[in-house]
Amino acid sequence: MTENEEEVQNVEAGSEDEVLVRIEIPDELKMGAYANHVAISTARHEFVITFAQIMPLRDNKAIQDALETRTLEAVAVANIAIPHGLLAGVIKAFQTNLDGLPEKGESD
Repeated sequence: MTENEEEVQNVEAGSEDEVLVRIEIPDELKMGAYANHVAISTARHEFVITFAQIMPLRDNKAIQDALETRTLEAVAVANIAIPHGLLAGVIKAFQTNLDGLPEKGESD
């Protein structure tokens, strides 16, 4: 495995259906992208998940405009379409990872 690859387990560990998926991460994606907002929409055959950055409001005018219009500006950093059938596995993977996080107040 090269330094650009990451191993991801695709099925519950220990299952007889367990499959190891090797994902190559191209250099231009290695840094990742920070997102502090996510929008999810449903199309006929897939879910579309848009990750975005909402930047801090830097001055009083920007704050006042946002309050008046009840609108914040965001820049999309990724727009991902996944088939409906994959969503249950995505949710399960998120839950597995969330369950592994330390409780608030616990040290790592």
